[in-house]
Amino acid sequence: RAIIATNSEVGCGSMTWKAFYMDYACMNRIFWGVHGLMEFKAKHTRNAVSRFKGQFLPQLERFITGNYRDEQGELIEAIAAAKSIKVEEDRANRLIAAMPYSAGGLIGTRRTPHVWDAHMRTEGRPIETLWDVHNGLTAFSQKLAYASDRNALDIEAGKLLTIAVREA
Repeated sequence: RAIIATNSEVGCGSMTWKAFYMDYACMNRIFWGVHGLMEFKAKHTRNAVSRFKGQFLPQLERFITGNYRDEQGELIEAIAAAKSIKVEEDRANRLIAAMPYSAGGLIGTRRTPHVWDAHMRTEGRPIETLWDVHNGLTAFSQKLAYASDRNALDIEAGKLLTIAVREA
C-alpha cells in the first residue's frame, strides 16, 4: 500500500492525495504495478478541508485498515478474475498493441513481441491469462527510458483488471 500527498505551500497548486496498491517502488520513487488508485484533489479554497474530511478521509481510513474497496471491487477479487480469464494469443496481441507507448503512440504490433519476451523473462512461461497480459506490460514498461512513459503504461495495464471484473 502507498499514500502520496502533495500540497503547495503558497497556494498556487492543488492539494492532492493518492492512495493505491503497488508491487514495489524503486529508489528513484517510481512505483511499479500500481492498482486500485484512489485520488482526491482540491483547490485551496475554504471548503477544501471539509471536502477532504468528508469525502476522502473515510475512504483513506478504510484503505489503511485493509477494508478499502475501489470502484472495481476488491483488488484481490480483480486479480483472481484476471488470472481466471484465459486469453488466446490473438486477443493478447490486440490488447498489448492498443496500449500507450510514448508521445501519444501505441505499443503496436511491432513492439508486441517485446511484451511477450518481458513476460517470459519474469514469469518463465508464455502469456495465457489476462493477468499475464498485465504482468507482461508492467515488465515491459520497466525497460522504457522515461518515467512518464512507464507510469502511463503501468496505469493502462492496471485498467485490465477492470476488464477482468466485468468479464468474470
